[in-house]
Formats: sequence, structure tokens, C-alpha cells
Amino acid sequence: MSKNIVLGADIGGSHISASLVDIENRTLARPEPMRKEVDSAASADTVIREWASVIASCFEGVASSRKRVGIAMPGPVDYDEGICYIRDQHKYEQLYGHNIKDLLADALSINRDQIQLINDAAGFLAGEVFSGAGFGFDTVLGLTLGTGLGSALYKEGRVVDADLWQSPFRDGKAEDYLAGPWLLRVANAQGDIKFRSVKAMAMAAPGDARIRSIFEQFGQALGEFLVPQVSRHQPSVLVLGGNITRAAGLFRPALMEVLSGEGIELDVVPAQIGESAALIGAASLWSEDAFVQA
Repeated sequence: MSKNIVLGADIGGSHISASLVDIENRTLARPEPMRKEVDSAASADTVIREWASVIASCFEGVASSRKRVGIAMPGPVDYDEGICYIRDQHKYEQLYGHNIKDLLADALSINRDQIQLINDAAGFLAGEVFSGAGFGFDTVLGLTLGTGLGSALYKEGRVVDADLWQSPFRDGKAEDYLAGPWLLRVANAQGDIKFRSVKAMAMAAPGDARIRSIFEQFGQALGEFLVPQVSRHQPSVLVLGGNITRAAGLFRPALMEVLSGEGIELDVVPAQIGESAALIGAASLWSEDAFVQA
């Protein structure tokens, strides 16, 4: 296997996806990543076994000494040492205190120094800066809008987890208002139809003024939250990822109106490489052009 081919993996709250990545050409080495659902409430042994099975399948036929792995995953995690500190998040709590690098290395029969970890939001942005919507910009702010709020900042050649989800906002923290649970809670608080996903809400929006109004409120809240962040970080572009971004047409106008009202001119663009971003970003940890985390 070429030295330019490494494995990138993206671990979410209920799945793992992985693919070999050509870090020289900055693309997936295969058309479709492997993806597997994972029970994040399972034992540490079970979770590691499930993750390792997907990674091993991608590496089929590759000598152990040539295997290099980059993994994007949610925190809190000591990404250098590999120790997991996730708890009170209803996912992967059985991994608390365990060393993910050591466990995966044992499961894959490789050395722990053949595994690198990166925060999932930082991995997403690293991928978009490496070969997507953030390529060529000096300063990029990235947000992932989904079941939670992920954030990362690229500046001076470094991608770091911006950790904005817990920033004070309105009567709570940012994630309380800028993620899928808020949209669903507001939508289901009234009306006859009970939505189980933001995707279902977006599909209903064309014929439902109330749902359109909720997305507009979401855009206004996002704009309100971003005003001080943009003033602080001065990004050249804002890259939006995550499942909610698929409904950007419903909230982006309200977001842009808030920014414009504050005199902020900022390109707000969707992620270009989508679900591949975190895979490519994680794999890019092995590139000479890797974006080192602070």
C-alpha cells in the first residue's frame, strides 16, 4: 500500500464510518466509505470491537506495519494520550477513563503510535480546509449543526476545537438553542403533527408556515450567537456542516439578515465534501500539511 494511503474514521454518537484516504490527492481512495451502526451504550469491549471490525475491513490485505489510522471523534478526550473522558452525554460512557489508542491498537494488532485522534468538529473543519470549502482561506470558522453543536477554528495553520457549544447564550448555553433538539421541542410543543427528525420538519416546511417560522427563529438565534464570535475571531468564511445544514435554505436568510444588520459581511457556505470531511480531516493528521491542534 502506498505511503500516501491512510485510513480516516469518523465516530459519531451511533455509528462509525471509515475509508482509506489518499492524502496526496486529498480524496477518498474508494468511492464509498464503510459505515456501521454502533450501540454507544454498550460495554467498552463491545464498542471497541465494533470500531475495530470496520477499520480492519478497510485494511484487508494490508500489512500491520503499514497501517496508519486517523480518527475523528467527539470529546471530551485527551486526543494526544487517547484517554476518554466522555460522560453524562448518553453515549460511550462505558469508555470513560479507558485509553482508546491502547484498546484499538490491541484489537487491530498494531502499535498505538499508528493511531492519531482528533476532535470530530476539528476533523470536519480540517477536511474542509484540506480539500473543501475552506481551502485557500486564512481563517475559517466551522460549525456542525446536528443533534449537538460542534465548532472549530482554523487560523495560522492550526485547527482547534472552538468548544462553543457550552458558551453562555440567552437563558442557557449555545447548544440549547442551536441544535436539533431545540427545533424538535419547539415544533412538537404545539400542532397536531409530532416530528421525530429535523429532516421531517424540513420536508413539511413548504406547506407549513409554522414550521418555516421555527426555522427562521433558528436562523435568527444562530446569527445572534455568531455576531460576537465573528467579531472575536474575524473569519474569512463560515463553513456549515451537519444534518441541519441540509435545510439551510430555511434558516440561512434569517441568519444573513442578522449579520447584515450588525454590519457583518461574511461568506457563509455549506460544507463541500459533506460526510467525507471528517474522514479526510482525520487522515490528514498523517500528511506533511497536517493542521496541528493547539
